[in-house]
Amino acid sequence: MKKRIVLLLLFSLSVLSICSQENCTEPTEEELIDLNTIVINKCEVEEKKKTNTPKRNVLRTKKSLRRRVTNRISTKANKINKNIPTTDAPIPDIITDDKLQVENVLFEVVENVPEVPNCKNSDIEDKRKCFKNEIHNHFEKNFNPENIIDDEIKGKFIIKFNISIYGKIKDIEVLSKKRSKKLDKEIFRIFGKLKDIEPGTINGLPIEVTYVFPLHLTI
Repeated sequence: MKKRIVLLLLFSLSVLSICSQENCTEPTEEELIDLNTIVINKCEVEEKKKTNTPKRNVLRTKKSLRRRVTNRISTKANKINKNIPTTDAPIPDIITDDKLQVENVLFEVVENVPEVPNCKNSDIEDKRKCFKNEIHNHFEKNFNPENIIDDEIKGKFIIKFNISIYGKIKDIEVLSKKRSKKLDKEIFRIFGKLKDIEPGTINGLPIEVTYVFPLHLTI
């Protein structure tokens, strides 16, 4: 009976020894690579208890563990860097065009006013006055009162038109309290005869210019 008890005790001790050896495993590389995880090596702890190893050995073990982690991280970082595209590729030229950012400007403030043939040899301010005189002279010369006499209109009217970047008269408007289709038609006819106008410019670039002048009718 005593022999059986002794054999059972020996068998139990051997099983416990085997189990303790199986549980003592090295941490995986994935566990080492996660710096936020606390890694405890059971084998090192048990060996320390048995042999009372000095603290320096434990520190060396931790240092070697850190080296393994650092080397593993640097290896992964190098692989990632190889996959990142470099910025040495040529940068395409930026395409720009020489267009002004405004659609039109008033005659009184444009840098270089539109030109008619009789005003080309004048300076900037004289060209401005010369253009006004040419427009008014052209209007008085071509205006025919008989074309609007049936409407019996009189008073002040505002004539407005644009000179395009190609030197063409466009967007003619007659502004007044009383509208007259015959007057509109006469104004269109008069300015349709204007030709050979050079467009106004800003910084050497052509721009559409708006010209406005008053008209007094006393028919």
